[in-house]
Amino acid sequence: MPTLRGTVERITYYNPENGYTVLRLRPARPVAGMARDGLITVVGELPELSPGEHLELTGQWKTHTRYGRQFVAETCRQTLPATAEGI
Repeated sequence: MPTLRGTVERITYYNPENGYTVLRLRPARPVAGMARDGLITVVGELPELSPGEHLELTGQWKTHTRYGRQFVAETCRQTLPATAEGI
């Protein structure tokens, strides 16, 4: 299962009733599926998150007919920054 690591750039949508989240993630390293701005759209049932948090996600890449390429997260783990710059 693909793994994606990065930093939450912004939360686009969050439903507190079921945790469904749409967020923009800045990946720790370049990956296929990045937008021109260097961000990836991540969707899924996730814990409440904030911009700046570092995550490790596992899931699947999907192409939404309206919104394009997205990473559908199945698991989410908060991590520590990998570099001194991230701290």
